[in-house]
Amino acid sequence: MRATPPSSGFTLIEVLLSLWIMSIMALMSWQSIDAMVRVREKSLSSVSDLSTVQTALAQWQTDLDQAVTSNANTSIPGLDWDGQTIKWVRTSSAPWDALGDPGLWVVAWTIRMVTSEEFPSDGTAKPTPGLYWLRWQSPAFKTPADLSLQWQAASNWGKNASAETKVHETLVMPLQNWQLFYYRLNTWSNPLSSTEASGNTLLPNPNPNSNSNINASNPSSTTPISSSLNPSSINPNSLDASSMPDGIRLKLFLSPATPLGQSSTFEGGQANTTPSSSLTMDWVRPNFSGSR
Repeated sequence: MRATPPSSGFTLIEVLLSLWIMSIMALMSWQSIDAMVRVREKSLSSVSDLSTVQTALAQWQTDLDQAVTSNANTSIPGLDWDGQTIKWVRTSSAPWDALGDPGLWVVAWTIRMVTSEEFPSDGTAKPTPGLYWLRWQSPAFKTPADLSLQWQAASNWGKNASAETKVHETLVMPLQNWQLFYYRLNTWSNPLSSTEASGNTLLPNPNPNSNSNINASNPSSTTPISSSLNPSSINPNSLDASSMPDGIRLKLFLSPATPLGQSSTFEGGQANTTPSSSLTMDWVRPNFSGSR
């Protein structure tokens, strides 16, 4: 009789060793995929935040480009910064009447703590409570009386926002802090410093809110004030230097709660985040001349 050959299968030890190696490989693959998913999610969040920042800065620049500054012939107040809120008058972007007069807006920007109670309860995802950069815009107007009313409303909103004034505000983006600098007399300075200089030193402004009062001979007049105002047609030699500086430097300190406010590194599959640097944007007055 012919002898039966022994079976050539795996032993129990070989099977267990193979299963152990496969489990290690599966665990390593899962960690790699998990890290890739988290990087992708963070990248998408960063792109969304970057788009928000770009939109906000574009709105900031447009507001300044369309600013109508004060001079001896108008009752338009100048740029007003009280250390917390900045506001000015600009032309609106929508035609007021059939003649094409756009009318005017008062716009204001500030940073304020926003609580969860201020967000609408409409079932949509609510932003995270915290410090936010906010923009306020008045309804369009054309008369000195309406200008005085909206200017005061912007001031009240910046100091102590009420439900009535919050209707015209926009939640721009989370922000940790912000700083402003004016370019005047060929140097960057604190906005609350006077434009008069002794040598190269800017003197403190004894009345930093002097621009907050509207210099109108008849504030109750119903005569339109916007039809003849065009930022590009204003003579730069007639401008009050304290009303509209040659340049404005905006420095934003992003909130660490946002992806753009953090820089991340992955070590051993773990994300380590640290606060990122600030964003700086310089605006130059459109009719600024280098010869001045």
